[in-house]
Amino acid sequence: MAFQNSPSLEGNTNWQGWQNFIKWISKHSRFMLLLIGFFFCLLLSFSLVLILNNQLTKPGGLDGCIVNAKYEPVSATLQIETLTKSTYEDGCFFFPNLEPGTHQLIITTQYGQLLELPVTIISGQATNLGDNIVVP
Repeated sequence: MAFQNSPSLEGNTNWQGWQNFIKWISKHSRFMLLLIGFFFCLLLSFSLVLILNNQLTKPGGLDGCIVNAKYEPVSATLQIETLTKSTYEDGCFFFPNLEPGTHQLIITTQYGQLLELPVTIISGQATNLGDNIVVP
């Protein structure tokens, strides 16, 4: 008697819609697998491009020290592109967040000397120029 009072699935339009959907999926399973595989490959490719692009374009840095022939600190102004910095009291400097590639470092010392050095900034790394000797 309990089954006589339970609702029937035959007249249920929601159930019929799901049945039709399941039949269509089973009929087109190869197509669905290819479609899912295509979107998975697309997503994977897009993720790899984002990861590689982020790795290749990370900013780098540049540091070093300006000293004279006696290895005493020299006060200087340094310029890369539009960025200008002065050396610290110990003659050292640091440029963070530089675009990777080759740049010209222009050094103007307290004695008025002008030096130009080509520097290569590597993505995600700080390039250390060490002690750049400047003779007054």
